[in-house]
Amino acid sequence: MSFSKNVSDNVLVDSKRCCTLCHKFCGFKIELHHIKQKADGGEDTYENCIPLCFDCHAEVKSYNPNHPKGKKYSENELIMHRDRWFKKVKTSSLVNVDEKYLVLDREIFQTIKKAIYDDGTILFLHEHNFAHAFELERLNLTYGS
Repeated sequence: MSFSKNVSDNVLVDSKRCCTLCHKFCGFKIELHHIKQKADGGEDTYENCIPLCFDCHAEVKSYNPNHPKGKKYSENELIMHRDRWFKKVKTSSLVNVDEKYLVLDREIFQTIKKAIYDDGTILFLHEHNFAHAFELERLNLTYGS
């Protein structure tokens, strides 16, 4: 059995659908992992659930104790990561964790857009097909100087 809808909904809301290890926003590309595996007596509870992106989930699950490389995530470490992330999400004033980057991206995009429209770059690119080779002389470049 997997986590109930109630547990899943609460964990996804509390994490803002972000991976609790790398903090990347995942949207629907998120998995709910049992901190203590069911085979080891773990239950389908909120306390035993941690949302992870596909990459972190693969890393958490892939450790081979018979051939150890690196340091395995402990159950306690996973709980601490989850709880710290949930606390950060809960106390954050941001609508979305990545909103500050979206604001910066929009500002940069507007600056670039204004620059390439104002100096005619877009028109130049639109009028010239760069899919084919062209003569370097047409660029008015001086080599060797």
